[in-house]
Amino acid sequence: MKKKNQVKLAEKKMELEDRLNQELIKETVGVNDYDFALSLISCAGSAVGSLSNQEEGVKAVMQSFRDLKPRDSMEARMIGQSAVLFEYAMKCFRQCGNADGFSPAEATANLGIKLMRVHNETVETLSRYRRGGEQKITVSHAVLANQITNNYGEGVSPQNRGDTSCPQENAEPKQRPTTISHVDSPQWPMEDVDSMVEKAVGQKQKRAKKT
Repeated sequence: MKKKNQVKLAEKKMELEDRLNQELIKETVGVNDYDFALSLISCAGSAVGSLSNQEEGVKAVMQSFRDLKPRDSMEARMIGQSAVLFEYAMKCFRQCGNADGFSPAEATANLGIKLMRVHNETVETLSRYRRGGEQKITVSHAVLANQITNNYGEGVSPQNRGDTSCPQENAEPKQRPTTISHVDSPQWPMEDVDSMVEKAVGQKQKRAKKT
């Protein structure tokens, strides 16, 4: 009886561990179906594993899933595709060094470059998919406190140059902003404007008569 209980506890423990492993795999791949998650891992792992072995291929793909953290099946497909493209591009570059002659080496290198280009496009597609197709531009402004950089012309001996801080007495005094107020400032008299216009017209007519 005691042995039967121990066997049942062992079976339940194995079942619990199996469920935990399934949940961990689904969370890592970013899907809700365990069989579909295994299918993605198997396809990408088999493609990468054909270059070395199946176990190493699965490890490489799982590492990509853990690093990039897919949120759905579409992201998981693109991550698996990028892992396969990277491995095959590296294989082409390795074979380029062992190629006999310039032409085979050039062909292998060009193939590796094409594969890396598709790999980079896949990563960029994944980034756009995660942004929802929106382009985000971040502009940051760096403010250097208590640091003044002086630019001197030729023939002038600089007192301060580069990144050293300038003493307060040598610093150029800050100019206070000039406030323009239409209420406080005196208004331009309109009669003076009219007289100036009449004067300019009269001078022009006198010059025309003289000519």
